[in-house]
Amino acid sequence: MTLAIGALLVAARLFVMQAPDSPARPLSRDDSAAAQKAARRAQSDFERRRFSMLPVVYGSSDRCDVRVGRWCYWQDGVDSAPPEPKSIGALRSKFVARLGELAARSPTDGWIAGQRVRYLVEAKRTDDALAAAKECRAEPSWCASLGALALSSAPDARAADSAVTAALDAMTREQRCAALDIEPLVDGNFRERYHAATCAEKDSLRARWLWLARSSYATEGNEIRVELFARHMMARLASESSSPYGPITGKDLRDLVLRYGWAAGWGRTAPGASIGDQGRAVGFDGARTYALAPTDGDLADPTTIGDAPKLRDDPTARARFPIRGAKTFGGLTERVALFRRGDSTLAIAAFDASSDTAMRGVDSARTALVLVRDEHTPPVVVSTVRRPRGVLTASAPWRPAFLAIEMRDSSSGRVARARAGVPATDTDSGRVAISDLLLFAADSLPPSALDSVVARAIVDGRIAAGGRLGLFWEMYGLAANERVTATIGLVPDQAGFLRRLAERAGVATARTPVHLRWEDTPEVHGSVGGRTLVIDLAEVPEGRYTVEVTLDVAGQPTRHATSTVEIVSK
Repeated sequence: MTLAIGALLVAARLFVMQAPDSPARPLSRDDSAAAQKAARRAQSDFERRRFSMLPVVYGSSDRCDVRVGRWCYWQDGVDSAPPEPKSIGALRSKFVARLGELAARSPTDGWIAGQRVRYLVEAKRTDDALAAAKECRAEPSWCASLGALALSSAPDARAADSAVTAALDAMTREQRCAALDIEPLVDGNFRERYHAATCAEKDSLRARWLWLARSSYATEGNEIRVELFARHMMARLASESSSPYGPITGKDLRDLVLRYGWAAGWGRTAPGASIGDQGRAVGFDGARTYALAPTDGDLADPTTIGDAPKLRDDPTARARFPIRGAKTFGGLTERVALFRRGDSTLAIAAFDASSDTAMRGVDSARTALVLVRDEHTPPVVVSTVRRPRGVLTASAPWRPAFLAIEMRDSSSGRVARARAGVPATDTDSGRVAISDLLLFAADSLPPSALDSVVARAIVDGRIAAGGRLGLFWEMYGLAANERVTATIGLVPDQAGFLRRLAERAGVATARTPVHLRWEDTPEVHGSVGGRTLVIDLAEVPEGRYTVEVTLDVAGQPTRHATSTVEIVSK
């Protein structure tokens, strides 16, 4: 399948690069007009008859999660669309065959070519849609755009993304601005900036938005860009013709399609009591969609990015997108620590997706640790097949903006993801710096090197009461024989009302901060000094704590590193 799509993509690029092998005999203006008139009449007849065959769906007007002008959009579940009657499929096949005849008569008619590809895509006939796009002899950028639309639902996101690039390359700057316009999908300060920007400035803003909206950095091709391009095409094709909604045009329909996609299935409400009231069309999403658009804060500063799974299912989100091949999309627990290696970053990520229902029953999955710098720099990806719980390491130039841990089980369509920003630290002047803290289970003699700590890294930040908590960190910029004063703190998080009540009643042990302080001269290798410390938790009550490490070196700013740990019953 992948090879076939790749081969067809090459053909799609020929729309721009080569002239037709056998140019069709030019039609007179009257003949061309007659062909399009016949095509429009055939489409109107198809949509009228299709509407009459649509299954009636009940309870379709009880909810409205989002209102877009005259339109109402709501989330009803991935399996809510009724199956398409076979009679509609047969009717569509006959209609598409008629469009093929008219396209052969008038191959330079962009409207006929566009509607032909549209309905072949709707019928999930990807190969036929690509072949139809290749036969297009209209304006080159339009034919290339139809090729990209045909590939938009194919399994290979890289091929589809390349087809979008080929189509955009054939356009003028103004056409490119319109072909990937994101204004209806954004809000807040970013929308104001985008609205006021020139076309060239919008290119830069859009590139950032599409970079952060990606569902995955471990796969090649930006499927969100592909989906956005396809939505623009479908909105244009629908607004220039008809659909089960009727011959409706205007900004409302365009904005609805750009934000939530074109319907993949159809039904209609029950006919009304009045004469001629046959009900209204109801469009259904195809694959399940998710709220993947970046927030204002993400766009302003990607180093603060988060990835709360509950926000992905927000039914009121401004835009929603499918994830290619995904049936479920879950989260995972992650703990990340960064260490410097010259001008590079060594990232250590402990992860656990086993507790998320989206990954339930998955024994192993393709898991990737991705270090992401900016929209202009290819991400660094380390990928392997792992169980849903483990540790991955990756190296990249210092410093990434954020890290992503991505997990996919292709056989079941289960996907999980977590992203964590890497905010800049040690921004003031000074040669001495400190790494992140790496917490590990010190169930034996403490290791002295980072490599031996990694396998013991604590994934979920939890350790059994009475156990031994290991800490590892590195110091950078130290001179030989330089004295360092280190302070370690184990500070209980602020207790809730019930915890405070239990402590006062003597039911729970009161928690007090624990601090250690000492001076020493770390062993330095190339200005880097590593330190391992083990804390015995035998006398420390259960609960959540912040682990603090503070370093003081004479003449240098104080450096801090923190992490969190939860002490739980055995």
